[in-house]
Amino acid sequence: MNKKQYYGSKNIYKRVKVISPREENIMLTIIKDRPYESHSTEDEIQAIRDRVELYGSDCIVLHQIPVPSEFSLEIMFNRVDELSMNIQKYYLIIDLVETHRPNAAIRVKIKEQFQKRMKNIKYAVAYTEMNLLLNIAATFVFSFMFEKGNFSVVKSFQDALNEIEKAKKV
Repeated sequence: MNKKQYYGSKNIYKRVKVISPREENIMLTIIKDRPYESHSTEDEIQAIRDRVELYGSDCIVLHQIPVPSEFSLEIMFNRVDELSMNIQKYYLIIDLVETHRPNAAIRVKIKEQFQKRMKNIKYAVAYTEMNLLLNIAATFVFSFMFEKGNFSVVKSFQDALNEIEKAKKV
């Protein structure tokens, strides 16, 4: 079964079987191709929160929404904080498959969110399924936040897991 399926308007993405790395985790959410702001519904806010999950005992997976906003970033990183509350240091996998390249203001906010948590992140890896523009943008943004060798940008979730395993051995 294809994990991603599109229904109706091209601006609505329905996660039938979520891109979640864990097959047993099934979420039904509708995320529109638009920024989410403070007037978002409770269901929309929950759908954004649900895109951040604990994978194993020390790895957090963040599935970025198509159009990140300051509001959605705050929700997602607050969820990262909740999940990492009892984890001193953790690995972070960032799924950029669905997201668009962020504008300059959002890149600044992303950097701020990471800087608040930098001391707790052992290693970060983003995957894009070979979206060249996102690879370039992610590498550019990460290079200002992480020391060389503490992050990578790869093609797939499996590649991201492999990078985490390599980082654990160092």
